[in-house]
Amino acid sequence: MGDIINITNFNKYCGRYSSEKTNSPEEKTGWSIYGSLIEKFPILALRNRNHDDDNWPLTWKNNRNLPIAIDLVLSSLKAWQAFRPESAAQVSKRLSKHLPRILLQFQHKMKNMDIYKASDINKLNDKQYRKVIKIISETVCKISAFKSSKTPMLGSKVMHHFFPELFPVWDTAWIKNKALKKETFNMDYISSDFEDPVEREYGNYLGSGISDQISFSPNYCGSASSSPARLLERKTGAEKAAAPDRQ
Repeated sequence: MGDIINITNFNKYCGRYSSEKTNSPEEKTGWSIYGSLIEKFPILALRNRNHDDDNWPLTWKNNRNLPIAIDLVLSSLKAWQAFRPESAAQVSKRLSKHLPRILLQFQHKMKNMDIYKASDINKLNDKQYRKVIKIISETVCKISAFKSSKTPMLGSKVMHHFFPELFPVWDTAWIKNKALKKETFNMDYISSDFEDPVEREYGNYLGSGISDQISFSPNYCGSASSSPARLLERKTGAEKAAAPDRQ
């Protein structure tokens, strides 16, 4: 994967550093690099630069790629006004300092539990399952706390950029008030695991989706203008039948 999605190929596609940009794949196909790739591919390309196929996609390292990726993510979220009503500069500055530790600690925990994508969670026993849901929700809550508003939005959008395989995006307007407005969460058996209301809200959302055999699409960019229907993809009937029953 790292041989396909990388910075070199990204630059070739959009014609960067080329004197014949009109002949670039972007111009020939009409597939806008900004609208389709700019918010996600550079970040995943930086992840793939670390050349660790055995642990992919948990390949972030404490090297020069990580701060570049963090800057790209925060710039993208700033453009979508994800930091409002607070100062984007202040929130970004605090996040830039703490995100490397938060990201790498989360990645380490997932590696230890052999979790690389959402479908892996369904292979766990009940105790491990609850633990992973809590770890993911705690991480979202920890990042969301950099804003005063009590929602999982900021943490979910930040982590979705780095680990789209594990973090569905939470957006109050699109997800809570529209996509989930008529949803009844049947997750009371893990609600007691969460003390923070933000943690609980995201944990119920995440756990309910996984229990319903839903996998998270890595193609969803999490912008407010994107359709929430793209957030989740149904698994096949065979996968659903093979998954353990936690009801």
